[in-house]
Parts: sequence; structure tokens; C-alpha cells
Amino acid sequence: MNNRSIDQDSIFARTEGDAWYRRNAEAMASPEIRENDPALELIFSIDRPLGSVLEVGCATGWRLDAVATETGALCVGVDVSEEALKEGKRRFGDLVLLRARASSLPIAAGVFFDLVVASFVFHWIDRRHLLRAVAEIDRVLADGGWLVVADFFPDLPTKVPYHHLEGSGIYTFKQDYSELFRASGMYKLEDMIVFDHEDPANRAASGPEKGLPPEIDEYRRAAAWRLRKDVTGIYREGGAEAIRSESSTGTLRSEAGTGSMRSEPGTGAIRRRQGK
Repeated sequence: MNNRSIDQDSIFARTEGDAWYRRNAEAMASPEIRENDPALELIFSIDRPLGSVLEVGCATGWRLDAVATETGALCVGVDVSEEALKEGKRRFGDLVLLRARASSLPIAAGVFFDLVVASFVFHWIDRRHLLRAVAEIDRVLADGGWLVVADFFPDLPTKVPYHHLEGSGIYTFKQDYSELFRASGMYKLEDMIVFDHEDPANRAASGPEKGLPPEIDEYRRAAAWRLRKDVTGIYREGGAEAIRSESSTGTLRSEAGTGSMRSEPGTGAIRRRQGK
């Protein structure tokens, strides 16, 4: 088989998404899944009201249900598993659950969310569609809004054969996915939790830097990041005259990476779609 012709996203959309859900359905139905969820912890520590939330890779919507209960936000979820979404609609009638891929979100232009969540989603995505998924998430997140990402956190980017489909050429791709957003200069890291994927209550005690937590094996290490979007925050004010003035006084410098926050949170893009 020519592995280059394999589209992982199509395989997960056709069969493996449902197979993954069936393997994990019992765990997702348990109330205990919410108790030590790092993504929820980062969401609930946001100190401003949330009007609208989108979760990419929501499964049944169990995490969104917790968010809706806690914040009262309008919650929308997308997933490729038809079975997971069917169960979510049965259990959580107040959620809006849609079947779609991360690289093609069914969100109209001009609709924005105050918070977007993607927990253990990116490592599945076909590498040919990865940046499209990043762009789609950025497209629907309001300026000033928050992005919560959780995924595996190895020392170096690592690809691992997918053991549920041995010999298929399918991989999981593990890396720091927050870097894809932070590299744009439009996302600032606000908070981070390093934890054991097999035991999320086991948190790193020695700091968030890569490779530092020896108590968590690298291949089980995961992280959750909360990023704040600010599309103009890293840019200094001024045109050519200001730049020349700084240069003449020896103060020409790059402010990239300062991540200063000047934008206010989104004000409810769902309502804007309705013309309000």
C-alpha cells in the first residue's frame, strides 16, 4: 500500500471515529471523567463571562455539558463519530452537535466563539490537513477569545503507528500543538498544565518546560494550554517616520513575543449572525 495515498481523516470519518467511541463510551459516560480534566480546569479559571463555546472533537459533548452547566454559554460541538453524536444528542439536549471534520468546520463566515476547545484532536489529523484545521479554528475564534488545546507533549515531535489499525500506515502525531498558534504572534500563552495522560490527576511538579517533569514518562506526558488570541497585540504603533526615529536613537527593537493584550473578549458571534 502506498502510505502517501492514505487520508487519515477519511478513515476516522468513515469507521475509526465510531470504533474509537465504542472503545471509550463507558469512560465518557462516567461522571468521574470530569473530575480531573485539565481542559475543564483551564476553562473554569477564565475570569470573564463566556457567551459561546465551540469544541472540536467533542465526542458525546460531555465536556461541553459541563461548560454549559457552569457558565450558561451557548455550546456547539463537532465530531466525526456519528455514534458519539447520536448518544450526545440523547443525553445533552441543550447542546448543538454537528458532524464535521476539524479541517472543514460547519460554521458560517462572520460567526465567532469566545472559546474554542480541542482536546486530544490534533494528533489524529492527517498532516496534509493539519494547517487547514489550525486555520479553521483561528477563523471561528473571536479576537480576544480563548483557545484551550490539550494533547501529548513529548520532548520532540514523534509519530507512532496507530496500534488499533496495525500495518495500515496510520499514525498518531505527538507534539506541542500550542506552538502552531503561538508562532503566528497572535496567541499568547496564559496558562498550562502538564499531566500524565493515563492518570490526569498526576500533574508535573517541576514546571511546564519540556523534558523537566521526570515523574511523568515522556510517552505518557501530555499538556493542556490556554491561549488568548490578540490579532494585533505584538505590533508596535507607528509608520516609517517612527521607525526611523527609533533607529536614529539606537532603540530599534523587535517587540515580537511580548504578547501584550489590548483587545477585549468576543461579544457573542452567535448573536451577530442573527443581525443583533
